[in-house]
Order: sequence, then C-alpha cells, then structure tokens
Amino acid sequence: MRHLAVRAALGYTAALLPGSTGVEARLLAVLCVLRLRAGGRAPLPGGWLRSLRFSFPDNAVDELLDTAGLHFIPPGNGGPALLFPELALSPRPRAGHRAQRLLTDPQLRRHYPAVRLAALTVAAWCEPGDASCLLDPDSAARGCGLTPGGLLDALTLIQTSGWLRHFEEAPSGLLRCTLHHPYTL
Repeated sequence: MRHLAVRAALGYTAALLPGSTGVEARLLAVLCVLRLRAGGRAPLPGGWLRSLRFSFPDNAVDELLDTAGLHFIPPGNGGPALLFPELALSPRPRAGHRAQRLLTDPQLRRHYPAVRLAALTVAAWCEPGDASCLLDPDSAARGCGLTPGGLLDALTLIQTSGWLRHFEEAPSGLLRCTLHHPYTL
C-alpha cells in the first residue's frame, strides 16, 4: 500500500507546484509529503537534507516556500520543518523511508534529482512484487518537472545505470517499464 502513498504524493505535488518549479524543490516536496507528521509538519533534519545530495538544499526549501504557499517552522518550535497547512494526511514514515532508500540506491544516488524522481515515479507505478508497469508519459513527465523528452532521457540514464531493465512505448502510447528486480515501496 505504500506505493499508493507515493503515487498520491507525486500527484499532489504535481498539482501543487507550478511547472517552473525546479526539480530539487519538486523532489523535496514529494519526500516531505511522504514524511508528514501530525498537523501537516514535514521535519527537515540537516542530515536528511544532506543525504538528498542536492547542489543547494536551502534553495530548494526557499523555492517551495515561495511557490507552494508553504510555511517554515524554525528550530525550537517543532522545527526545522515545512508546514503543509492544507494536508490532513495520516503520517507516512514508512513510505518516506522506503522512498528515501530508493533514492539512495547505489545505482541511482549519483544521478541528478530529476533522474531519481523519474525512478521514484516508475517504482510507484509498479505493483508490489511486480517488476513492470505502464506509465502515461505526459503525466509522469509533468510530475517530475520534465518534458516528455526529458523523461525519456532520464529513463535512458536509469536504464544505463542498471536499475531499469527496459522501457518502450506501447501501442497505446503508454510507456512500458521493466525493472531488473521488483522494488517494493
């Protein structure tokens, strides 16, 4: 069921963030939604931000504050954390933990955030225990902050790294993606 939480987080952030939002901010937003605690707080511990391997993690936080209508909770007041005031979701620490593990997978962690976000999208659409899925390329690209061509480039990089076995366009126009091994979120 955690893959459904990841799908919901990807969909929510795609709707929340303007198309011009940078990919580091977009990936941070997805992970924050998956880490929500009571009251819509998403903790931002320093070590966690560093583990995301962003070029400028503070810029990603600032961009979310500027574009998404989020609020910053300073240290000492339950922070540092981002506040998603409109979300009344139950905490999803396991989904957040599993997504974090995927993003730090040795085959993925060296890639840019856009490539890692594309990998998270593919994993979210694979049913638990299944190594393949179908993706709508336009909505997957929009959720990753990429063009459809940029999504194909990201999938090519993931395939080159060995995490994704194969992807192709199905006759329906959907992308058929196959992982080397089933990855359960």
